[in-house]
Amino acid sequence: MTYAGEFAYRPGEFPRAEHLHRNTLELPVWHREQDLPLVDQYIDAIEKVIHNADQLKG
Repeated sequence: MTYAGEFAYRPGEFPRAEHLHRNTLELPVWHREQDLPLVDQYIDAIEKVIHNADQLKG
């Protein structure tokens, strides 16, 4: 979810929180039985990236 309003602080005032935000992966929330095949696709994709991370680095 993205906040569309104005923040009461300036970029750089909370570097640790900003670092966490930039490096956090946000995934959808699945809650139905029919979502399980999609969950498996996400798991497969994440595992693929993990196992090939050395080839993906620039």
